Amino acid sequence: FPVTIRRQEGKHGLDKDGLSWKVQRKLCWERDDYTCKKCGKKKEGWKPDCHHKVPYRISFSHSLDNLLSLCRSCHKKEEAKIKELWGGHTLRPPVKKGKK
Repeated sequence: FPVTIRRQEGKHGLDKDGLSWKVQRKLCWERDDYTCKKCGKKKEGWKPDCHHKVPYRISFSHSLDNLLSLCRSCHKKEEAKIKELWGGHTLRPPVKKGKK
């Protein structure tokens, strides 16, 4: 069977839909008014982190639907949740906790 390998273009390249990371990140900041969407932190001259709700290594998408502006502290917390949910840096689907 042929195996399809998706090549990640990197932060400055294009995603699977031809969207530029740099452009989408700026649009995300503007949409969210340069404000953390978790804690509401806003500061002049500050650029929040741009968080992928579904990790890029899974979605290969920089779509605005998949992006969220977060302060550094909230971003670290969200990344920790995703790492736990998705099993670190693997391509496995999320693990549901509780009853089998």
